[in-house]
Amino acid sequence: PKSSRLGGHTLVRELAARVGAKAVLGGRLARVGNGYAVSLELSGAQGGAVLASYQATAGMSDLLNVVDGLTRKLRGKVGESLRQVQHSVPLERATTTSLDALRKYSDAVVANDIEMDYERSVRSARDAVALDSTFALAWRKLAVALFNSRGSVAAQDSAIQKAARYADRLPDREKYLILGYYYENGLTAADRGKALAAYQSAYAADSNNTTATNQLALMFERRHQQDSAIRYFRRQYQIDHVPVNAARIIRQLAVDGQADAAAALLDSTLKATPDAARSLMMSGARATLFVARGQDDSVRILAEAMSKSARNTIRRNGLMVLRGQSTAVGRLARAAAADSELGALQSAGGRAPFFDVWRARFDILFRGRPAEGAQRLEAILSGREWANASPGDRPYLDLVELFARAGKPDRARAVLAQYQASAPDAKAPDSRADIAMAQGEIALADGKADEAVRQFRTAAVGADGAPVPCLSCVHFALARAFDRAGQADSAVSYLERYLAIKPGERGFGPSSSDAMALAAVEKRLGDLYDAKHDKTNALKHYGAFVDLWKGADADLQPTVTTVKKRIAELVAGEGK
Repeated sequence: PKSSRLGGHTLVRELAARVGAKAVLGGRLARVGNGYAVSLELSGAQGGAVLASYQATAGMSDLLNVVDGLTRKLRGKVGESLRQVQHSVPLERATTTSLDALRKYSDAVVANDIEMDYERSVRSARDAVALDSTFALAWRKLAVALFNSRGSVAAQDSAIQKAARYADRLPDREKYLILGYYYENGLTAADRGKALAAYQSAYAADSNNTTATNQLALMFERRHQQDSAIRYFRRQYQIDHVPVNAARIIRQLAVDGQADAAAALLDSTLKATPDAARSLMMSGARATLFVARGQDDSVRILAEAMSKSARNTIRRNGLMVLRGQSTAVGRLARAAAADSELGALQSAGGRAPFFDVWRARFDILFRGRPAEGAQRLEAILSGREWANASPGDRPYLDLVELFARAGKPDRARAVLAQYQASAPDAKAPDSRADIAMAQGEIALADGKADEAVRQFRTAAVGADGAPVPCLSCVHFALARAFDRAGQADSAVSYLERYLAIKPGERGFGPSSSDAMALAAVEKRLGDLYDAKHDKTNALKHYGAFVDLWKGADADLQPTVTTVKKRIAELVAGEGK
């Protein structure tokens, strides 16, 4: 309470611990006869060891002079005394009645935000809320760490709901961080516009809050406002000048296509702190830079090195990059192996259930085996993992898309109906675009290309009026719909719009698309330009496709051979 006196040693030391102070200065004034006994004492904040102590007596007439003399002596001793005290890192600013809970929360913050040790962050956050069940920011951090460690969506949402329960009693800087995350990731409440407004309020309350700057940057990235995302990441680095925050800027510059600026900052950061190269965030920044420069081999080498890390977090992210990169270049066997390793990692430690969707994608989208792919989807739906999973952890919309693209619109409709009836996120504002995307795929499978175009256009804009995170996904879907409708010019336009989105954004944005779509985009553009007798552009896109799939698996090579043959015919001036 604001009315509390700071005379008690326990309260003073707790306050010192919260702000990271090295020492506590205390004093006493006691009446002795006709005078006073005066003492000053400097003690360590941790443990309370006395670092310096001075006493004197004074009469009424010289009391102020005596106090002044003791003060001078103590000032002369402070520097020497404090050098004996080990530096203590300030604890996080957060509202909790428990100092021990605050310590656990502070460790969770460091583990998640700086060290990317998400499993440790989960453990520390759980310890914090066990000590103080009303500790709202600790509940929020638990939800964040569970998300980063691929924890159950149901467990994440439970933590988010508990954080939101206590938000109104908090100061604005904390309340709006919690509401921001609630509207960003709450299953029933996800609303990007409200999330952005809440984080802006958190930043207005405290412009030195790095959680606010980080989340604002991420929100603007998902809205394709890269300049604003970079600005807030730069502000975060200005507040906390550590390599992990430099990595965030590097990655965002690469996403925005500013490869040279990203490389310059990467070089200067690693020169100053070579050990930062091994961190997860810096590895991600390097991977994004390689993607932005079209250096597929470098992406693969980095991802393979990460996938062999002793740290599960780095290993998991390396496998995810390797899976996506391998798929994009047609190395499906390698992608499947990475997917299997991811499944093994996901099965350990109480994480979200793992559903083998990627192999169904390979059959349906790459290998021309829709029946086999649909059988894999049916096996997922009838499996024990699906039955035991909470609705929020089931990949309903992935299955809807794949059933539709496998030519089974009735099955896609049935799964979409299950999603809308049972999944808690189906009613959230941010899900409207995803549902429109699913309905567009079903319409396309039904042969209703015009309806598909209408749904896909609805899917392009979020509830907040800004473009959806995976805008390239929508462009590819619209291109397929116009192609099916026989509107070749519109199909070409949307395929070119797909490629106009910068590679770093398509490959490493909030919802990347290149793994599944890039090869198809390049090949189909080659076909469409060829049909239009535009030899220059046909050769350009056919060549890009062949270059991308030059090392593709054997069962994909017949397609590459056919395209090579057509390139040779065009170069020779043969054929129509």
